[in-house]
Amino acid sequence: MEEKVQKKRTRPRIQIDLEKVEQLAQVCDNEEEIALALGISYRTLRNRKKDFANFATAIKKGKAKANAFVGGKLMSLIREGNPAATIFYMKSRC
Repeated sequence: MEEKVQKKRTRPRIQIDLEKVEQLAQVCDNEEEIALALGISYRTLRNRKKDFANFATAIKKGKAKANAFVGGKLMSLIREGNPAATIFYMKSRC
């Protein structure tokens, strides 16, 4: 009698552009939104971050670029003497 060997069904790995990941990390509020915009599940995004250091780095780099951009704009307003920007900075950073 022959035994049936079941093969584990695996889906083909979805190719994800790391530049796109970085761009989305600059504008999305959280990683769930990044996954949605990429057309993948949040679970897939978490697995890619865990399995591939460059994937996690792309997300970190995108978030850092967004923070630097916004922080730069805020500092420009503070240098111009904008009291609301100064108060916001002091409340959020100090």
